[in-house]
Amino acid sequence: MKIICEHCGTNIDLDKDKVCPNCKAPYSKNKDYKEYKERLNKEKDTDIRSKELDNELKEKTKDIMDTSLKTFKTTFTISKIMFVVVGIIILAIMTVIIINVINFNNDFDNSRDDIKNTQELIDSKNKDFDDQYNKMKEELEKQQKEFEEMYGNN
Repeated sequence: MKIICEHCGTNIDLDKDKVCPNCKAPYSKNKDYKEYKERLNKEKDTDIRSKELDNELKEKTKDIMDTSLKTFKTTFTISKIMFVVVGIIILAIMTVIIINVINFNNDFDNSRDDIKNTQELIDSKNKDFDDQYNKMKEELEKQQKEFEEMYGNN
């Protein structure tokens, strides 16, 4: 990244120069440098949040898979099996979407508005995921209760 010295107008290469190579003035208060540092910090925060979302997604997927495996051990009708399969497909699609959004955030040349919009999209997808997860969980609990009422608790 290069910026222009506010004191003498010389180009400063941030990767190799600690001060202006011409007039030796520090650039820590330079507006372009501050924006560059702020963008890097936001990108780091986005990467951290992306990893947190990925871990949450893995945990929730594991919980759903564990619940699904327990449920598959019992006898189901075709419609109940289809419900679970559709739910897993929806989770897979959401996983691909979230991973693509996370990978999109790794582009360091995005503007601040792109980073903000991407974060809002992640929050929206996370809420949608939570809503879908809760619906599936309630349906699976309902099916388990029906099964226990139908066949007893053995």
